[in-house]
Amino acid sequence: YQWQTDASYLITGGLGELGLLVAQWMATQGARHIVLLGRSPLPLRAAWASVDVDSPTAQRIRAIEALEQQGAQVYLAYADVADEDQVSAAIATVEAEGCPPIRGVCHMAVVPHPLPPLQQLAAATLTHVFKPKVYGSWWLHRHFAESPLDFFVLFSSWAGLLGEVGQQIGGYSMANTFLDALAHHRQSLGQSALSINWCDWAEIGMRSRYVRQGYQLLPENWTLQPTQGLQSLKQLLPTAAAQVAVLPVHRSENFQL
Repeated sequence: YQWQTDASYLITGGLGELGLLVAQWMATQGARHIVLLGRSPLPLRAAWASVDVDSPTAQRIRAIEALEQQGAQVYLAYADVADEDQVSAAIATVEAEGCPPIRGVCHMAVVPHPLPPLQQLAAATLTHVFKPKVYGSWWLHRHFAESPLDFFVLFSSWAGLLGEVGQQIGGYSMANTFLDALAHHRQSLGQSALSINWCDWAEIGMRSRYVRQGYQLLPENWTLQPTQGLQSLKQLLPTAAAQVAVLPVHRSENFQL
């Protein structure tokens, strides 16, 4: 993919570990305008120097400053991605700040949430898990329906393909399956779309949180190192496929999809 210096690229979940990692990768690839959409606002820039240096907020600030040192203009937008009006307002705000037209979207927003077995799943919990992935992706689809996007990447999960592991993430599986279906739907309309069924990324994201909580996930040797994930993303951006799984399958293992 040829990154355009006069275009912007939107990352939802952009203030999370994975979102900031992808933003850094975009900057190294040549992206000069990056919109980071997050739910929780950072302090005003004038107060950044006074933030506790060991806090998660300070880590996010340092990551943004590193992006800017690479020559990227960073636009911070705040919204609950599951709220269509908030998403539209946030995008309008950065556009009013002089943000060039958005030509690429990476939808990565997710709510980490411990999930019970499917048969014990309450409607409120299911909705909570659905909102960022299902509602958020649909509002983005609607917002950019008439926009010429170079890519519309949905960060889906292996859970949408393999289903429940230990009967613990059935609702999460369904939310990711929606992303996969949306990518196929967009392509049927002649719109750009790619849903990537990622395996767990090592060291970052939800895996470390769920492991600490005692959830059964894919084995450690089925995880991607961040460098592997970014290399996969680079290879997949130009693809014409609507859905691709990225799973480090080991031939010696007796495993069938």
